[in-house]
Amino acid sequence: MRTQLALTLLILTLPYLAQAQLLPFFKNLQKKSKQEQTQKCASNITDENQSSPNYKANLARQCALEICGAPKNSPSAFLIPSNIRKYSKEKALTEFEKIKPLVEEALAEQSKSNEALALAVQEKLKDGKLSFNFEKWEDIDYEVSSDKMFEDKIVLSIDHNKELSKRFNYSIPNKESYSPMLQLALEEYIIDKTKQLNTTPSLALAQGIYAEYEAVKIVQQLWEDYEKNFKSFRPKDKELKADYKEVKLAGTKYIHELEMTSLISLAELIEEKNRILYYQKEGKYPPAVSLCKTTACRLGIQESYNKINFQEEIDDLLKENRAPKNKENYLAYCQSSFANHYLKKNKDKKFAKEIPEIIEQFKKTITSRLSSQTQKKINDYLDKELKFTLRHMRDYSENPIFDIRYEYDRMKENKVDNYKDLYREQNNKELADNLLNFREQGSIDPNLNLDICIQGFDAIITDYFMPGKNKISISLFSKLQPEYGRSVVSHEMGHALSYFIDEDSSSEESYNQYLLTRTCISSHHKNASPLAVTQKPRHDDDTFFTEEDMADFISYTANINNPVITECSLLSPSADGESYPYATLELKEGDSHSPPLLRVLQESAVKGREIPKSCAELKELYKGQYSFYKCEL
Repeated sequence: MRTQLALTLLILTLPYLAQAQLLPFFKNLQKKSKQEQTQKCASNITDENQSSPNYKANLARQCALEICGAPKNSPSAFLIPSNIRKYSKEKALTEFEKIKPLVEEALAEQSKSNEALALAVQEKLKDGKLSFNFEKWEDIDYEVSSDKMFEDKIVLSIDHNKELSKRFNYSIPNKESYSPMLQLALEEYIIDKTKQLNTTPSLALAQGIYAEYEAVKIVQQLWEDYEKNFKSFRPKDKELKADYKEVKLAGTKYIHELEMTSLISLAELIEEKNRILYYQKEGKYPPAVSLCKTTACRLGIQESYNKINFQEEIDDLLKENRAPKNKENYLAYCQSSFANHYLKKNKDKKFAKEIPEIIEQFKKTITSRLSSQTQKKINDYLDKELKFTLRHMRDYSENPIFDIRYEYDRMKENKVDNYKDLYREQNNKELADNLLNFREQGSIDPNLNLDICIQGFDAIITDYFMPGKNKISISLFSKLQPEYGRSVVSHEMGHALSYFIDEDSSSEESYNQYLLTRTCISSHHKNASPLAVTQKPRHDDDTFFTEEDMADFISYTANINNPVITECSLLSPSADGESYPYATLELKEGDSHSPPLLRVLQESAVKGREIPKSCAELKELYKGQYSFYKCEL
């Protein structure tokens, strides 16, 4: 039998849960408004070096807007202010209005705290620097500060062609630009981070070191170890028993889905509960890898703190904290998360009528290209074995009002009468760390530590294929947007086709034909390493991205005559629905899906769509990383 397909749930959306799309293309956008959008975006493109990250980022956002149109004018797979009424019940809005004052109060308190913190650090500044009493720092101070100072200076590289023990390594880009002391500190830090990854499964999973099937095995082993520890200890404590039930419920819910994001969360949960169980049993927490124990590492941290431009940090925080969009964005994110609990459940019967047509279209455009022997087998599989479910599944708490009130009460408990006094009592390191906590990936978010709501828009596109059950689950988004839903379901059918062919159910002729296309698809990622033998690759030339990219290609080909670029629905929208701030061709660590904007460009190529100049320039800038030629089946 040919290489066996790993038992893995192949989900369309996964880590890119933040992206948006278009309506019947540009027909619904007036020519004038399109020109205005393009000019507005073009004004952000400067004459700076074309290889700089800022230039690429601005060009990607312009490309996304020109191909897809503004998110507010297009069906988005994310709940944003312009489409919440379409996807959620009216109750979502009325109930949120009741709870909204609590969110606004929390925002106001956060804003006051931010202002007081910035001013407190300002008072401490002398010649643009803070002085730190490093002699009084404890081990935990260095450990906590190590990630803050060093994490953005190192890069994790993963080679899936190697065995697990040698699959990843850290490097230091621009190493020569750092002082000898800082170079040595980073090398020591890398040693500790490597040990941490090797001993903490949830961290390794989050970094994308394992394939999905490996992740399932790891989480199953974590559960078995925890269950064994629990049963051998037989605790009478009610909280420990509640922990066990929580882990068991989560395991039952997520293991069968085999979705990487859920598996990471489950691994983190099991690790946390196992630590608590260990403490109750042994009177101490299990040993863990600590960071920055060496003198060199600690001297490097001291050097890093002394080089920070705190005045710049203060200015950036105050600017973002006082921006009107700060409050608007947070409320929009909060409403999105809230509305996800009140999604509409209708349209099942209406979309059910689409399924036979989707299957017939798949036969005409995909299976008709294979040998007659394989055609018959696949068509029988599509007609008799492949099932479709329209049942809506939730991954969230069923009581969002309770969740917000709970976080609001926590905020009230921690509320202080005078934030100025609070920060005056803190030492320089505490003030500095509090200030630096607002910066993430180079930008400042004044509400980064505000937990009353989940930040970011919630995705409602959750279609997936379950190999072991030969079943495709269809999301609300697909049901309410059938012109998009057809492509989404076709993507999942692409996974089903991969599973079918991998089960040795096709003729040699069809297998070779399919394999030729798959090899072409694999070559789109020029720098992706082949999957390691230990990962049981579906085919010899497969890479980390092949399965998802192949399912994309099958979907585009099956819907070749659909004028809509359906991948636009996966582009992250802005809160005002005007742009795509996170559109990029950069890969997201650990995600086997190509970046959403790359998928937009690939779909455009398969469908013969002429792309704007901005997109053509973007492709040229990334030609060393991707191939954009059209494959054939």
